Amino acid sequence: MPAVSRGRGPVLGRAWHRALAWTLGFVFILQGLSGSLLVVAPTLDEWLNPAIAAAAGSEEALLRAADRLERERPDGIGMGVQREGGDGKLLIAFWPTPDPHVPGERLYWLARLHPDSGESLVERPYGAWPQGRLELFAFVHAIHTNLTLGAIGKFFQIGAAVLLLLLLWSGVRTWLARRRALRGKPADRIRDTRSGRLHRGLGLGAAAILALLLASGIALQFETVLDRSFALRSEDAGERRLSLRQAWQAAKAHYPDSRTRLVMAPFVPGGAFRVDLIPTTGPRAGETQELFLDARSGQLLAVRNDGSRRGADGLVALLEPIHGGSLLGAVGELLAFLAGLVPAAMLLSGYLNRRAWGAGAPGLRRR
Repeated sequence: MPAVSRGRGPVLGRAWHRALAWTLGFVFILQGLSGSLLVVAPTLDEWLNPAIAAAAGSEEALLRAADRLERERPDGIGMGVQREGGDGKLLIAFWPTPDPHVPGERLYWLARLHPDSGESLVERPYGAWPQGRLELFAFVHAIHTNLTLGAIGKFFQIGAAVLLLLLLWSGVRTWLARRRALRGKPADRIRDTRSGRLHRGLGLGAAAILALLLASGIALQFETVLDRSFALRSEDAGERRLSLRQAWQAAKAHYPDSRTRLVMAPFVPGGAFRVDLIPTTGPRAGETQELFLDARSGQLLAVRNDGSRRGADGLVALLEPIHGGSLLGAVGELLAFLAGLVPAAMLLSGYLNRRAWGAGAPGLRRR
């Protein structure tokens, strides 16, 4: 957003804005477009995979997948099975392996399973180049979270998001300086371009939403630190850990009439199982209940739902709905989808505006 007068305005702010835009513009665009795709991913996934979309989504399929995962990786840390999507049909299994590039970090594998049979349809490292339409949106999700670079990409994303917040701040600051420079100047003395007006309009109109999406995205990268449930510990009685199915059975005793969304082994040694259930009857019907169970006795350590979250837990629970727009329902998702398109439009309009000024201002007109 260049100031009209080259001799006025915060030159350093403009320089920062341009440098960050050209250095990180591609990352900003990639993040925005992948985020927009993820908003509509469930619908597109059903369209691309109609046979799977027509499946009923058997509860037993999830348990069979859990049994197989347990047999292949007994006492595995951080592995589990999960149903995703609004209808809960998308069935995946996940398990970690050591990240070869960052000691102490994990590289996850994902298996997409048939919703009714539990048969493994594809197994790939998270972020691997897709070899079919079943893997398409897992790949898009990996781009959005770590640029398919594992832990290195995650750390890069955090730094890039901080700099992109600085990019937004420097853009707003440059716009304020421009307004001060133009104050009192006759309208017929002000020159401008269509691309310049579009750039400023997009930036000002979307700055708050983009900042919110970036800030919530940064926080989500630290979810395992911010979410206190990952700090729950099981009593070490020297006994063998429960299996995924046994943990599920212990959780089901508390909500017999329920649908299962997640069964996950302890995320860290000595941690607790997590089982997410959605009761179909009773006062909690339709509300996800997160049950945390002792890894050896199956004793219930904690139950969490949207109504019970307070303080930091409540903020952590809001991060994903804020980032994906679902907090405001369809309107919020539409805003998140449109916001993802803004970075590409801003970089293009900024380039065209810069080109017009650099070419001796052809095409500039008085406002």
